[in-house]
Amino acid sequence: MSNQEYLTNEQYMNKSKWREGEWLDEPDVVTWVSHGLECMIVRRSLGALCGYVAIPESNDLHGVHYMDEASYSLSPHGGITYSENSHPLKTKLCTEWWFGFDCAHGGDHCPAYHRGYPTDVYRNLSYVTAQVNDLAYNLAQHNGETP
Repeated sequence: MSNQEYLTNEQYMNKSKWREGEWLDEPDVVTWVSHGLECMIVRRSLGALCGYVAIPESNDLHGVHYMDEASYSLSPHGGITYSENSHPLKTKLCTEWWFGFDCAHGGDHCPAYHRGYPTDVYRNLSYVTAQVNDLAYNLAQHNGETP
């Protein structure tokens, strides 16, 4: 991982009504480059983190929908749940194709949702970063190279 940037913006995610937890001190948006691919983590409305990796048009999986069998070999937490040519923050359409996953599945603790189960696990920034880096590695292999 290189060139990691931490971006926190209180206006992006209002956490004032959330219970205490490590999520209060984590950034809501993180960007970096891993295996030559742009990576991003974004906290969504339930407070769960979501991970994303952008691939160039030259990648074999560019344009492949997340429900397409060709994407099944990608296996981040909960599986791929996002694939679009739209930036994850919905700021622009791009030539890159983004694959993403979320941490708001059964068994995941979502900080903004107060009715979870005691056994639910919060997937923190460290966990999601590792999952994104693994996804970037797997996507980079579809170019025939693993930088």
